[in-house]
Amino acid sequence: KYPIVPHVRRCSAFKIFGYSVRFSVWFTLAIMMSVMGHSSFVTNGVFLAKAWKTDNCYAPAADRWKKNMTQSVWGGIPLIGTASLSTLALIVWMTTFLQLLYVIGISYPVSPDHKSEKPLNYEVQFEEGACQKYDTLLVAQQHHGPALQGLAEFSRMATVTFNHWTYRTAKSWHCRSALKEIPRLVMKFLAFYCLASGPQLAIQVSTVNAATTDNSIGY
Repeated sequence: KYPIVPHVRRCSAFKIFGYSVRFSVWFTLAIMMSVMGHSSFVTNGVFLAKAWKTDNCYAPAADRWKKNMTQSVWGGIPLIGTASLSTLALIVWMTTFLQLLYVIGISYPVSPDHKSEKPLNYEVQFEEGACQKYDTLLVAQQHHGPALQGLAEFSRMATVTFNHWTYRTAKSWHCRSALKEIPRLVMKFLAFYCLASGPQLAIQVSTVNAATTDNSIGY
């Protein structure tokens, strides 16, 4: 509820694809996106459990997987080329924690408020210009809004992140502000997509492909 109030004050309307909509429509779509985001955690956990079951209950399938790995482009990589399906699934599943490191890096303060030189205040501020700026492990001149967005991105809270860029650009947006966002967006791309979602999707697609050609794999 806290992000919705400042969103209305600055943007005055909820929009989807540039069209103003009622709050109920916007909120319904945001909830649906949030549910879809949380489902990825469930899907990855279920896949890890199925991979462990395949390795421990279907020996022919496990042997087939190792043979396919040695013949693939990954076969020449130490440890990866000889790893079992469940081991690879566990490694890929653990890459999710890279997103947590990213969130800590952009939200954990390592300095006091630059304006007052006092410890940070996390109470809700309603006055204009009352936002505090501080340094984090990865971002200089951070303030609570982008830090909250980072936490919401990791938690797949679409009701918080939805229309975030509309809010950011409604008041003022300069080239300097855009350039400041580029390093953070690159880190997000690496943590969320290249090192987490990408490998997870690759191993799941590879397993489904193996299952369609080998009936011994229990998928």
